[in-house]
Amino acid sequence: MSIIKTEHLVHNYIIKTSTMDINTIHVLKDIDFEVEKGEFVSIMGRSGCGKSTFLKLLGMIERPTSGTIYFDGMDTEDLWKDELADIRRRRIGFVFQDFYLLDSLCIKDNILLPMILDKAESKSMVEKAEGLAELFGIKDLLPKAPYELSGGEKQRIKLAAALQSQLTGIIYIFDEPTMGLHPKDTAGIINVLKELRDQENTVIVIEHDLDVIKAADYLIDLGPGAGKHGGQILALGTYHELQNNPSSITGQYFVNKKKCKRVYRTSNRYFEVKNAHVHNLKNIDVTFLVDCLNVVTGVSGSGKSTLVFAVLAKQHYRYFDDIIAVRQESITTTRRSNIATYTGIYDEIRKLFGSLEATKEMGFTAKHFSFNSQGGRCENCEGLGTVTSNMLFFKDVEVVCPVCQGKRFIPEILALKYHEHSIDDVVHLSVDEGVGFFSDCPKIIKTLKMLQDVGLGYLELGQVLTTLSGGEKQRLKLATTLLTNINKHNLYLIDEPTIGLHPLDIEHLLLLLDRIVDSGNTVVIVEHNQQIINAADWIVDLGPAGGNDGGYVIAAGTPNDIKGNENSIIGEFL
Repeated sequence: MSIIKTEHLVHNYIIKTSTMDINTIHVLKDIDFEVEKGEFVSIMGRSGCGKSTFLKLLGMIERPTSGTIYFDGMDTEDLWKDELADIRRRRIGFVFQDFYLLDSLCIKDNILLPMILDKAESKSMVEKAEGLAELFGIKDLLPKAPYELSGGEKQRIKLAAALQSQLTGIIYIFDEPTMGLHPKDTAGIINVLKELRDQENTVIVIEHDLDVIKAADYLIDLGPGAGKHGGQILALGTYHELQNNPSSITGQYFVNKKKCKRVYRTSNRYFEVKNAHVHNLKNIDVTFLVDCLNVVTGVSGSGKSTLVFAVLAKQHYRYFDDIIAVRQESITTTRRSNIATYTGIYDEIRKLFGSLEATKEMGFTAKHFSFNSQGGRCENCEGLGTVTSNMLFFKDVEVVCPVCQGKRFIPEILALKYHEHSIDDVVHLSVDEGVGFFSDCPKIIKTLKMLQDVGLGYLELGQVLTTLSGGEKQRLKLATTLLTNINKHNLYLIDEPTIGLHPLDIEHLLLLLDRIVDSGNTVVIVEHNQQIINAADWIVDLGPAGGNDGGYVIAAGTPNDIKGNENSIIGEFL
């Protein structure tokens, strides 16, 4: 019998008022699938195709718009109606690794916390925590605080804390469990996932890592594109079955993926870091090549981010006009900032509407199309489209503005049309749609095409920045930074830009990185992804381990050099 089954599952994001629906975004479309108890399932698909939303529905974080989800034959709609839904959900047994580590607690106590909440026996709790720490290679980190750790170390600790149960019949749900991990650590994660499955648990993951995908019993390929162009099941089956299925975008990528780079850029110019000794770096000297794609790799906690962002970013080199660091979560966001305003194209859009004859006849100008200024915006919601309803003793609720119905502007402004689109219609266009719509506006097209190049074509122009993931924010900053630094010779320092990206999206990112370098810039990337590492001109491999045992340069050279270097850890995975 199926442990999980969906029938005609549909999910839309809809902003509602009492009289109408506004801006329906179709995320999942008529999803039918089954998972047997004790299966290891991997969900794949292009970035933004609906994978994370799918997991939220399975975990009852969100309620589907229509369709049915069954757990062990039980209709989840009954759970939503039941006052004891929280208890029932616990009995079904979902475990998510996506939670915050508490900086006020040491790592050992962070791992113990879920067990304390479950009122487990003290002795068994400590033994289990130490066993998990040993399994994930984090035993030396137990006395430390979360803020002292690297991203990969934090990921392993979250997994260790999530896997504190030895129960059977549990449904484990993980969103990219290998995110931020070195390929060396991936094998250990796969073994853990298989052990959970072998204990008659069901394991469902979102993953882009090839080794995890190969290890899964069953694959679900979502697509075909992102945003409104995704949300459909393209193919179901094993890794080999998807390779033979022409409908599977991921399967066909694995069949036809590009060969590794064979010709590397060379340079007689280089820049160095001397005697680096911040955190766990062991007084190392490191050389990078000018006008090349440099990659810093190494196991979690080996000192990669410290070398690049705490040392290299603070140097001054005569070869570069500027040193630009692009990290995860590296942009400031507010409720009023969106894709169009952050990239600057909203100013151009307002000028287009301001230049309309109908606009001039009504006495309006470009400034009246701003939702941050008085005159054309709805004053009831001050251009936000929503208002906050004070619920006294309960949490405040944000509802659609009853005056403008969520459209942000006064009726007179909304009546003005550019190519049959109001200003509200325009901000709901995706980046991909905008490329066609603004074909006669070179400034806007230039920005939109750059957003496409970094894999953000599925985002809406008016999408608020607070709704973006860390990786999306990072790629948005990269796009805007490139646009404002044309004809300069900069050093770009980029922190794991492949997080959350499908292999096909990484291919597009590599094309952009090559363009950046070929136009006279130098790039240094901190990365674990083999596609990026194989495409590098020069690799610096740190190690040999994390923490106090890391901080050394164990190998340096081209990908071919690294593959033949016995000291390199990443070499055997290339």
